[in-house]
Amino acid sequence: MTTKALPEQITQLEQAKQLATSPAIALQAGSTADAMAEANAQTSRLWMVPRAQIRVLDGFNVRVKSTALDEHIRSLANSMLQAGFDQQHPLAGYVAREGAADVIYVTDGHCRLQALDLAVSEGAAIERVPMIVSDQARSMEEITVALARSATGKPLEALEKAAVCKRLIGFGWSEQQVASRLSLTATYVRDLLTLIGAPAPLRDLVAQDKISATAALHVIAEHGDAATERIQEGLQKAQKSGKTRVTAKFIAPAVQQVTVKQGVRLYSLAQELRADPGFASLSEDMQKKLDDLLQQIASKKERKGNAGKSEDGASAHDADKGGEPANDQAISNPGGKDTNPEATPPASKPATQSQPYERPIGESPFDDEPGITREPFTEAA
Repeated sequence: MTTKALPEQITQLEQAKQLATSPAIALQAGSTADAMAEANAQTSRLWMVPRAQIRVLDGFNVRVKSTALDEHIRSLANSMLQAGFDQQHPLAGYVAREGAADVIYVTDGHCRLQALDLAVSEGAAIERVPMIVSDQARSMEEITVALARSATGKPLEALEKAAVCKRLIGFGWSEQQVASRLSLTATYVRDLLTLIGAPAPLRDLVAQDKISATAALHVIAEHGDAATERIQEGLQKAQKSGKTRVTAKFIAPAVQQVTVKQGVRLYSLAQELRADPGFASLSEDMQKKLDDLLQQIASKKERKGNAGKSEDGASAHDADKGGEPANDQAISNPGGKDTNPEATPPASKPATQSQPYERPIGESPFDDEPGITREPFTEAA
């Protein structure tokens, strides 16, 4: 059977249209035994193992429980209820010696095994499943690498990859060794280790898909120990806007946090300095700078006050239509830049929207942040 030859220069849409048609070939069943004999092929060690004899090694699988994982297992179970266990996707197992007994542990296919149990509980008549079993001596490190590299049905999420990396580091591997064996960059591995080392509440937010792994790393880099608090604040802002996920635009920059917190106090001190008799002893240049600064702040406050009055009617009108009232936070930045992203900009300047922070952490391509390309977690050729 041959596939269609595609020109080198062709758009993806044109490729999809051509590939959507059936190949010009009629398939007729042949003899598997004759074909394998002619090819001098060898049989693999594929076993049909009773489900009751397959054990799960506690704590070995790195899957993090989530809604997406439950949906994946549900989908597999539905398929098994309709068509049985797919013989072309066997489980992988390892035979271990425990005392006087040889026992079979699953090392790849944990989701399929859970789906099997779910399908059987709902009436599927499946007693045995295909399994490729190894009895060769293998270290836990090698089995862990195999677990990560074979997760193709549902690719590992960032936290799950991070768990694999941390486990291998715990075995004494270097970051470079981990990167090489998992076909990742060393920078990506370091980012994963940073993520898995973050506080548990922050990791939970990533696991619950409240924030992407990339965005979480950006917040960690910028806010340090306050990262979890900043993300939770951003989540509240996102939810008020009807969103369920935190993105960069909902996270206030670290500089803004300090400015908003101290701005009122700095403004008050500047006014006291201007009124102090010692002000006259300052140089004319310094006096002018302080006067200009106070004038800028006073003008901004006045403009915001006027804008707030004009928005009261608009806010009430929006509320009648089900919208949210305007959020007016009357505080200014002594540096002359408006640090409140929700305040109404001066009429003389066009409104600008805060842009997401797009600088990637090293080379880490976790998921769907703008400007970041995803690094596929696949086995090297």
